[in-house]
Parts: sequence; structure tokens; C-alpha cells
Amino acid sequence: MRFIKDKLCALSSWPRVPPTQWLEDAVGGTWEWQWTGFQKDTRKPSLESHEAEVLKQLAEKREHEKEVLQKAIEENNNFSKMAEEKLTHKMEANKENREAQMAAKLERLREKDKHIEEVRKNKESKDPADETEAD
Repeated sequence: MRFIKDKLCALSSWPRVPPTQWLEDAVGGTWEWQWTGFQKDTRKPSLESHEAEVLKQLAEKREHEKEVLQKAIEENNNFSKMAEEKLTHKMEANKENREAQMAAKLERLREKDKHIEEVRKNKESKDPADETEAD
């Protein structure tokens, strides 16, 4: 650190300050240019400005937390909506399949009833008396 500050003083037109003074002055303050050379800014930040900075940071943190919470709620709502739509679609597909299976079973039952009716008519059209005479 001392070497860099020595080089800065040597390259610039600023008055040369001994390295020990640089180290002492560099702790806890800012540098201001004055006609006599570099001097430490001895002004302390005011309590009000520090409180204002802390309040600003807290407000930013609170705003960020609010945004994160809002995003989480939105994602939860989107997930719920998508899950509900998926479930509704699945229920509709199941209902359609059930109705199609029921219609197919009823059609087969009608065909069987029709076949049974045809067999009865054929059996009735054959007279049992005709069979005995033929023997």
C-alpha cells in the first residue's frame, strides 16, 4: 500500500506526504485536496443521514420481500389453475370414454336382443307338427 501511494505522489504534482502520514490519514476518512496538500475529511456523517440510509435500506429490503411474496403467490395461483384445468380435462375425457363404452355395450345388447328375436321367429315359423309328419 505504501509503495503505490509513494508512486502516486512521485508521478503527480501534488505535495509529497511521508508514507507514515499516508497510513495514519488513510484510516477512517476521505481525502480532500487543499492548497496545503491532502488532509483527512474530519467531518462525521450526521446521525440523520445514517438513519435515513438505514431506513432506505430497510424499505428496499421490505419492497424486495413483498415482490418475492407476490411472485410466490402468483406462481401458486398459476399452479393451482393449471392443476384444476388438467383435472377438469381428465374428468371430461373419462366421462366421454365412459359414455362411449356405455353406448357400445347398449349397441351390443340391442344386437343380441335382435338376434334372439330372430331365432325365436325362426323357431316359431318351423312347426313342430311339420317335423313329426316328415318322420
